[in-house]
Amino acid sequence: MIPSGKPFMLFLYEPYCIYSRIEMADIVNHISDFKNYDIYAITTYQWSSITQFSKLYHLNIYPNVNLLRDSAGQFLNYLKAPGVPYFAFYNEKKTLRRILIGKNDYSEIQSIIKE
Repeated sequence: MIPSGKPFMLFLYEPYCIYSRIEMADIVNHISDFKNYDIYAITTYQWSSITQFSKLYHLNIYPNVNLLRDSAGQFLNYLKAPGVPYFAFYNEKKTLRRILIGKNDYSEIQSIIKE
């Protein structure tokens, strides 16, 4: 369960998708922008692929990055995500603020998290 009281971002990705990798590299390169955000990186892939993805970006060193496996594809179905990468930004009351789909300029993500 995602706790209330802090804004968060859902990041639906595929570990081998070039655009998902570019987006995660942008997040890691600007991780200080996310100091007030929890990030939930979600995929339907096996844990072995998630672990490789995590190692590639050293995600274990960021306490606000949470890796989740959605083995049943519930997030994709619930969010009606047409594909990945998919971002959903929520405020501290768990109200959806904004959605971004596909490869985005980091400045777009930055403007949302700094609002």
